[in-house]
Amino acid sequence: MPFPQAKAEAEGCVACFEVAVGAAHLLHGESFNNLSDKLFGMVLKEPIGVMGLITPWNFPFMILCERAPFILASGCTLVVKPAEVTSATALLLAEILEEAGVPPGVF
Repeated sequence: MPFPQAKAEAEGCVACFEVAVGAAHLLHGESFNNLSDKLFGMVLKEPIGVMGLITPWNFPFMILCERAPFILASGCTLVVKPAEVTSATALLLAEILEEAGVPPGVF
């Protein structure tokens, strides 16, 4: 990949993480007390658990960064299975997330 294209892809990945961080603040439950005198409704938003992500060989880092931050921001853990020929990008992201303080086993 030419350097200018790689730089633009990396900047796009950073933008995906920034959007996911902002979206995480919007994940909250709601309550409804206007249903009736005897009813009270609540909407709870909770992580659903472990997510699996299989990434292809073409644009592996961008595709990973388009999905992983939103999965992690929603509170789920993530297991990534990268393509065999492009597994270094997923390993690099794992190292970056570890340095950033993501607990072991989350990514």
